[in-house]
Order: sequence, then structure tokens, then C-alpha cells
Amino acid sequence: MDKKLSLSDDIRKYLQGNYDNLSYKGVPTTLQDLANHTSGLPAMPEDMGEQPGYNPVSPEAHYDSSRFYNALRQIKLDTIPGCKFLYSNWGIALLGHILERLYAHSQAYLVRHFIREPLRMRNTTYIINEDGYEIAYPHSENGKRLTITNQVYFSPVGGLCSTVSDMLNYLSAQLKETKASIRLTHIPTATNMGLGWVYEKTV
Repeated sequence: MDKKLSLSDDIRKYLQGNYDNLSYKGVPTTLQDLANHTSGLPAMPEDMGEQPGYNPVSPEAHYDSSRFYNALRQIKLDTIPGCKFLYSNWGIALLGHILERLYAHSQAYLVRHFIREPLRMRNTTYIINEDGYEIAYPHSENGKRLTITNQVYFSPVGGLCSTVSDMLNYLSAQLKETKASIRLTHIPTATNMGLGWVYEKTV
């Protein structure tokens, strides 16, 4: 809400190099398209898994920024951005790194400054080492506790670790909509998507 950007901004404004491919029939991919999953980017780059040191338990590890942007240049959109929902972790990661560049701060700082501190989420952070943190571990469908994976350059997608208490603070802030920035994310855009939120009608 500090007017550093507009949701309608062409994302190429914030990228270094030539990305003529990130438009279709003259319509560019915007920041809003990344936020509501209508950018046309697939869930992950096609070459995910081809990087040296690939581990299926932590597939994003060793996938560095060079691979990330080289793969982005290979994208060929097949529909006008903003019109078709396609869930994309890649798109959200890209949005996170655009914000890093715009604010000249790391994703960890942005989360701390704009989310953790205002919402009193003191135990929510990006971590690699699990020891010493009171965190909610991921579990498989059969109830087995899983390890926390290193998502590296894809950390803006889901690299945060948190506690149940912190998540309840987050949920409360979303339901109360006390901040204008939160209310903005709840406004449906294309394909009934908010900014990171899916809206479904209940009977």
C-alpha cells in the first residue's frame, strides 16, 4: 500500500534482460497475474530435476537463480495473461523475487517487516536448521512426520516455518480484515481468484 508498484504493472519492468516471451498477442503478464495464478507460467520449470545434486525429497535444492531465469526465457504463453487459472509455484516465487528487487531487501526481511511483526508472528521464519525451533512439522497422508526441505530460490512459495499459535494470529488478521493491505488480497479478480486466495461458493 506504499505505492511502489501497481498490480497492473508489466512484470518485465522489474526483470533484467529481454523477456519478450512474457506476453501474448501484445498483452503482457502483470504482477496481478502472478498473484492470482493467471500468468500462464506452469507450476514449476520444465527442467526442475535436471540440476546437479537433485534430490526428489527436496526438489528445489540446487536450482539456482541462473536456471530460474534461463527457464523463464523459454516460456511460450498460449493464452492471454489474466484469463486462465493455472496454479503456479514458479509465478509466486517470481513475484517474491520481484518484490526483493523493488524493496532492496531479502524475502526474509520483507516477511518480518510486513507480516511477522505487525501480526505478532514471532516464531515464523525461513530456516534451514530444524533444531531449536518450536515449529509445526509437515506430515504425510499416513501421519508420518516429514523433514523440512530447503526450497532455496523457491522459498517465497512455501519456505516459511511457523507455529500453530502464529498461524492462528494470521488467520485472525485475515478474518477481521483490519488492514487495507489484507482487504485488498481478498477482492476477487479474474477467475474468482483474489491475490493468493481462491473463492468458492458454498451451498
